[in-house]
Amino acid sequence: MFSLGLLVAAVAPSPNAAIGIGLVFVLGMMALSGGFGPVDALPGWLVTVGEYAPLGAAATTVGEAWAGATPNPSRLVALGVTIVVALLAAIKLFRWE
Repeated sequence: MFSLGLLVAAVAPSPNAAIGIGLVFVLGMMALSGGFGPVDALPGWLVTVGEYAPLGAAATTVGEAWAGATPNPSRLVALGVTIVVALLAAIKLFRWE
């Protein structure tokens, strides 16, 4: 999630815009990961997207670890890919004024 914040900071024209962009990302991920209610009403493909979105993957992985189960490696890979891609994009797009 920190790397996504860096990416938002890199592309936002102002601090207020960064807040708005960040809220859109976070609220969208919360909706997809079941933060606002059960995901049963969502189409199947959208549930899968929510499971591998950064917030959904992190929440599911922590929940599995908390329950004593082995976390799903594909979700860990999704988190790692998100970190690397967002960090590289932030490095490329960031400009000092």
